[in-house]
Amino acid sequence: MGEGFNGVWAACAGVKGKGVCRVFDDICRLWQLTHTATITLATPIVVTRLDKRTLMRKNPAVYMLASGRNGTLYVGVTSNLAERVWQHQIGSTSGFTGRFRVDNLVWYEFHETMEQAIGREKALKKWRRGWKIRVIELSNPGWDDLFPDVC
Repeated sequence: MGEGFNGVWAACAGVKGKGVCRVFDDICRLWQLTHTATITLATPIVVTRLDKRTLMRKNPAVYMLASGRNGTLYVGVTSNLAERVWQHQIGSTSGFTGRFRVDNLVWYEFHETMEQAIGREKALKKWRRGWKIRVIELSNPGWDDLFPDVC
């Protein structure tokens, strides 16, 4: 299944225009129909669908996944947030997140460069658990899965 998803992304990579990637739109729409989530943003930001997708696909990001409220936490870094979170949620990643079912995106931030994102990820991994929980609860007090926001 993971290979098929990567193929979708490869097919979408060269597509420009309003639709950007209709297959990915369908995946996100299906996810939204099968999962309910309330998204609360600390600061409302108006972003067009195209701009948001471009931002999600091309910017280095640091993110935290959780198995549930106050559950197991995972800190990661990626250059493509939507694809990476999707991989965690469908179980195509083996290791820690698959073993402990850590697949809810509860926090993320973008960086200008991958080097900055990697530095932030390393710093967050050294943080105490309580500090990470405070960061999550400042922007996402309900511990909602933010995956629909990155679609």
